[in-house]
Amino acid sequence: MKIQYLITLFVLISCIENPIGREVRYPPGKVNPCEVKATGDSDVVNVKSDVFNTTIPKLWKDGPFPTWNTSPDERCPNDLVHKTADGKDVRLYMTYPTRSVPTASGDSAMAEGKFPVIIFGHANHDRQCSIYQGYYSLHDHWASWGFVVASYDGTDWNCKRGSNENMWGRAELFKTSVTALRELNDDPDSFYYQKLDFSKIILAGHSRGGGAQYMALPDIENVVGVINLQGVRVLGYLPSRPTI
Repeated sequence: MKIQYLITLFVLISCIENPIGREVRYPPGKVNPCEVKATGDSDVVNVKSDVFNTTIPKLWKDGPFPTWNTSPDERCPNDLVHKTADGKDVRLYMTYPTRSVPTASGDSAMAEGKFPVIIFGHANHDRQCSIYQGYYSLHDHWASWGFVVASYDGTDWNCKRGSNENMWGRAELFKTSVTALRELNDDPDSFYYQKLDFSKIILAGHSRGGGAQYMALPDIENVVGVINLQGVRVLGYLPSRPTI
């Protein structure tokens, strides 16, 4: 009975990714996370070039790149907010590979090159509605292997019962996120200008987000893979698409 209780408790806790403060994940450094700037001035390059010199990369370990994100600490949120050309709003928690360890160099400039994109859709939550930033350890891991990860803010669809409209609303956010990032990639004034490789898009999601990615899939070009984390079944939602 005690074993069964512990297993149940673990499952309940694991529904919330990383309940501890996100700032504790940074390696010791001289720079406070809220004081890091994307200047591109650092001469320090911490990319580990030897990580790919094996026949099979150890993908369960962190990859060669240091990483950073748009809201490194709850005290300094700065997520990307964009209105697309067709008038749709989206808020994205962005995680990306850097050329140096930001809390050591003070510089969070993106690493050199163009990087494939992972669009992430979070799960529903019945009590804590805003959870789109809560998968940060997973996003850090993906970014360390050379991906730019965009987690859309689907708070407006959370803490609600599952429905056709709810699932299609999440699917629409996948498409809006791709549109927004394409526009920013083409904007010379954008931090992401010419840094995103849209020939390699991966859709990822957990629970309702994992189901919604399949509903969005036919409308997004150049998707080369999906990451499904306990995605809900969506066959019942596919035939009818409401106006969102």
